[in-house]
Amino acid sequence: IWGQNTLSTAHHQWHFVDEARKKGARVIGIDPRATRTMRQCDVHLAPRPGSDGILAAALGRHLLATGRADVELAKLWVADLDAYRRAVEPWTFDAAAIATGIEAAAIAGFAEEFAGASPVLIRAGVGLQQARNGEEVIRAISALAILGGHWRHRGGGLSILSFPAYSSRAAERRDLRQG
Repeated sequence: IWGQNTLSTAHHQWHFVDEARKKGARVIGIDPRATRTMRQCDVHLAPRPGSDGILAAALGRHLLATGRADVELAKLWVADLDAYRRAVEPWTFDAAAIATGIEAAAIAGFAEEFAGASPVLIRAGVGLQQARNGEEVIRAISALAILGGHWRHRGGGLSILSFPAYSSRAAERRDLRQG
């Protein structure tokens, strides 16, 4: 659960977490705050606000460096895998630890668990999209779902809400201002 306080904002989804746990899933929460949801996770990683993309880059680097990336899937869905490799190369666990404030050992443990689990479903919150670097963060997290090969498996991949652009002009329509 990445950047979503499910128990407070979408509690109707928590039963899916409970069902997954009954089948042996572990729940890793990533959020700078220790929310109700994060306190219910098996592991809570609290990156500095705005550093989620770096955490994702460290995981992507690990998947590529250890040969556990689903490169065939990535070649189908990624425009320039070589550019991605170059972008994540600097983000070792130690470098990511400095940037995120999460201990390198904790990042390494998360990366190993992510690389070894199948399938993984990443449930990302809306707040990630609204940060100054939101687009890059969502791309970085999306890359993990692809590199991990999780889209190939039922129940795996990325679940994220996206909304159409809001038009402020819609509120100016007379038929919407009645009453």
